[in-house]
Amino acid sequence: MKLINFKLVALFIVSYCLALAVLTPLQWILPIIEPYTKGAGISLNDASGTIWSGKLTVNEKMIGKTQVQWKFQPSGLFLMKAPFDISIQNPNMTLSAIVDIKPLGFSINSLEGFIDEKAFKSAYSAYRIDISGRLRLNEINADMSWSKELGSASGLLSWSGGPIEIPVGRSTQNYKVPMLSGVIDSNEDEWFVQINGDKKQDYIRATLTRSGMGTLSLKRQLATDMKIAVPGSGSSLFDISQQVL
Repeated sequence: MKLINFKLVALFIVSYCLALAVLTPLQWILPIIEPYTKGAGISLNDASGTIWSGKLTVNEKMIGKTQVQWKFQPSGLFLMKAPFDISIQNPNMTLSAIVDIKPLGFSINSLEGFIDEKAFKSAYSAYRIDISGRLRLNEINADMSWSKELGSASGLLSWSGGPIEIPVGRSTQNYKVPMLSGVIDSNEDEWFVQINGDKKQDYIRATLTRSGMGTLSLKRQLATDMKIAVPGSGSSLFDISQQVL
């Protein structure tokens, strides 16, 4: 009489339960998570598919209705990760990326696409600012552990440039934001973003340290190139820092 291989039985049970979970229709799952999303001001509609592969419409006050689609890549399981191809689209943005869920953390890989200024309108219109332009993202990668420890980061971004209207007292002033190009990179101490003009002018630098401290430095050169008169001297208009993580 052959003995039962309990390891194989356990593996079968785990695999069976996992298969049931990922193949569960989204319509069965939404009632469980909707109380949490509605509390955050997010509604989920038009869901179809499963955790494995599906799509739904996310409605959020700032960005409006956005369609989200995803598809699981089973081959990633051999590398101890769960990769999902994800795309996000609405009239003001189109983004795609591969998101890897791993035992010790997660990563975003090959994030690409564009975001038009209208996606940020609810934020800047509160300050009576009007702006036009497009943010482009190219091959952005970032890695982080579940305990919020930073891994590596890299990628490129750019801003198309365009007009901006800024309130000054009871009137407004019109300026033109130049084209901007940025590089995302990391070292053993921090993530950082360096944003320059088309002639390599130093405009903006932002960092996020591994202890979770974020910094932002806006350079005077940007105001000079936009023909905005700002009193004072020094290379920076302002430098701020804040605990982010």
